[in-house]
Amino acid sequence: MPKSKHDPGAVDAYLAGLPAAERTALKDLRELIKSTVPDVQERISYGTSVIFALERDLVGFVAQQKHLSFFTMSPELATALRDQIKATHKLS
Repeated sequence: MPKSKHDPGAVDAYLAGLPAAERTALKDLRELIKSTVPDVQERISYGTSVIFALERDLVGFVAQQKHLSFFTMSPELATALRDQIKATHKLS
């Protein structure tokens, strides 16, 4: 992945602009992702989504007007975690 795609400063700025509750939740999620996936890179994509990637995009999140979204771009990860996520969250 090109270095230009790794832009944690843009992620910091995005999170700083969110209301406190959303910012706290997404900062916690960000730290969980970074502590779980060594050497993960992060950037803003699609205008507002935070994307985490290794060689390819892995997961992302975004704050919407009435909810927070977490998504995966990895079919393998989605399949592996489907039942765990369904137990506590709505899937689409």
